[in-house]
Amino acid sequence: MYAGNDVSRLLYFRDLFDKISTERGVTRMIEEENRSCENIPVAEYKVKLSVAQKRKYDHAHQKILLALLHWRNGVAMEYNVPPANIVSDATLESVMED
Repeated sequence: MYAGNDVSRLLYFRDLFDKISTERGVTRMIEEENRSCENIPVAEYKVKLSVAQKRKYDHAHQKILLALLHWRNGVAMEYNVPPANIVSDATLESVMED
């Protein structure tokens, strides 16, 4: 899995970080910082066209391409992979042009 491999490595670093922060006496400060970060709103990724795509296509084609990009991003999120691993922008543009 795309992100699954990272998690196994992160556990090691989490344990190492916990040990070092405890030794240095900064655990409480880190916990306070983490609590304050919990209140930060999560920014949603918004699918958008590139400047080149906006220049190249008329409004109707832009709407179609945006719909294809939304579809690709949904599939990518479902499989937890980068969108370009599902299908490239160039391929979506080719599909839209047909």
